Amino acid sequence: MTPRRARVNVAPVSSSPSAPRLSKEVVRQVLIACALSLVLTTALSVVDYIPTNDGPNTILHGWLALHLNDPGKGYAHFLEANRNPTSLAFDLPFVTLLHFMPWRDALRLTLSLGALVWAWGFLALVAALEPRRLALGAFGFATALSWSFYMGFFSYWLTCGLVLLLIALALFWETWSARRLVVLGAAVFVVALGHTLPAMVLGLLLAALVFARHSGRERIKALCQLALAGVPSLLVVALASRGASSAIATEAMQDDPLRTTWLSLPDLLAMPARCFTAGPLWRSAPPPLLALAGITFTLVRARRGRASRNELGLAAAALLLLVLSLAMPLSFEVWKLMSPRFVPFWVMIGIALLPLEALPFRDVRIAASALGVAFALAALVWSAGFHLNLADHEADGLALAGAPIKRSGARLPLKLTPSYRGVLYDDSGVNIPMLYTIEQGGMVPDLFATQPAVHPHLYRGTRAQLFPPFPGRFYGDLFQSAGLRPGSPPKPVQLAYLAMLGAAYEDVILISEVADADAFIARGYVVDRRRGQAALVHYRGCGLVVDIASAAPQKAPLLVEYGWSPLLRAVDQRVVAPAADGGSVQLSFPAAPCGPVWVRVIWDNDGSGARSAGDGYCRESNPLQLIDTTIASDHDHVTCTAP
Repeated sequence: MTPRRARVNVAPVSSSPSAPRLSKEVVRQVLIACALSLVLTTALSVVDYIPTNDGPNTILHGWLALHLNDPGKGYAHFLEANRNPTSLAFDLPFVTLLHFMPWRDALRLTLSLGALVWAWGFLALVAALEPRRLALGAFGFATALSWSFYMGFFSYWLTCGLVLLLIALALFWETWSARRLVVLGAAVFVVALGHTLPAMVLGLLLAALVFARHSGRERIKALCQLALAGVPSLLVVALASRGASSAIATEAMQDDPLRTTWLSLPDLLAMPARCFTAGPLWRSAPPPLLALAGITFTLVRARRGRASRNELGLAAAALLLLVLSLAMPLSFEVWKLMSPRFVPFWVMIGIALLPLEALPFRDVRIAASALGVAFALAALVWSAGFHLNLADHEADGLALAGAPIKRSGARLPLKLTPSYRGVLYDDSGVNIPMLYTIEQGGMVPDLFATQPAVHPHLYRGTRAQLFPPFPGRFYGDLFQSAGLRPGSPPKPVQLAYLAMLGAAYEDVILISEVADADAFIARGYVVDRRRGQAALVHYRGCGLVVDIASAAPQKAPLLVEYGWSPLLRAVDQRVVAPAADGGSVQLSFPAAPCGPVWVRVIWDNDGSGARSAGDGYCRESNPLQLIDTTIASDHDHVTCTAP
């Protein structure tokens, strides 16, 4: 006897009326959502600017969309406009608003729009899936200011909220006519223009709904129709992939693009909490735990024939996204922090699947609703406090960004102080120097402007061609551990190195401890503006004159060089040709710094053009053949006596 195959029984597409009447409960939940909207926008407005990790990069690109060719700013010397096919979700509202208001106001309104789309999008998703779960809508407000927001992934974050809204639309339509498929295809296309990953997830969720709603040949037909509607979006994804491939061959991707970073098991299990809602444990843990409960309950209810087809389709998609977020590496070299970007979708869908209407007593349901609202309020109050702490921590650096300074050349950003920590992987102050270029002009070498697929502007050449040498974006981490770990030199060595690099720039945007800024000034930097831990300085130096005394005729070329002590790298070298008669030689190095320097004079006896065994050196030289001295404005001469 052939055993019967187990089947999963499901309820109809919707387990509730498609057009619920306007009950007191609906009105109450809408009023609660309006109140939470006010709290949400207030949390975004408690400070003039909320420091985020990648935010300044995105903001600067938006600013350049209107100001690339501004006279006297120098932007166009470094950058050119690019027609990137995706990652446009932030630029569209922000650039539009820039026509009418200052950039900080435009930013605040854009972020408020994104947060409200997220929150109300989730409320619409809950209403479309099961109107009796409207009380769950509070979690949309609780999670609106999430990890991706604080990381400054604004285009991704904005499109995540749009995905929630569009899934709600797809659920409201119990059947998808040809016209509705065109609308859904256009919606996926718009999301793809905003950011490709949410668009791919949206396509997956729509396919899951088709799969759950249909069977047999109808399922195949519906999937084909959906695929046809999604062709324009696939073209965007293909163009983005092609652009990423071309960037891999340039300086933008010098390492193996598929090199991966994996999390340890404890960190992996904590990742959905720490990399979604973020913040303290009480704020970060409940959403993913509730989502897991919602997915589990739905699968159990489906076995008993109590889950709708919509619920089953979304539960299956959420489960797949959960597996992807845990099975993928944290990062690829070509795409950092990849796996956490799947988390928002399965968490929000999982929460929407919680069968709140199944709670046995009305008072229990009211209590659950109240807890959701309390959690949302607490999460938003935490955000407001976090924003105040972030802004206070970076107050000096943010204040000088608006200083009335005009620049048009290369600017060296040095953020040497630690950022305020409260969100995993968030270095909220690291890119603040980019904000200085908005109102002051000039350009920094660490703008994300190397990948045609996603960057709205591109450098006109390699950064080595456009800028003098510069340290890495996260050099501050190395500086903060000066002398404490292998490969991190003592602070005097690092300060000399950074000051030496900054000498070649129009100015240095320096955010550091006061004593570290004083070290720059002691090396010959002039202060243009200074406030607390922030300073705008440019290099002037003290200059250096080397006097070489020789009684005998100079038969060999002289190699004369100097460097910044305690560094051993020569920054300038002159060659003095042989002379038939003796006498002194005087060389001037006007770019030499103030403070400790070294001078080396080499009698190149073998004509090699470099140091060798048979060469001669000044009598005043130390065992390293260097003359150590300290230069000041009233003491800039160094004497060398021939050997």
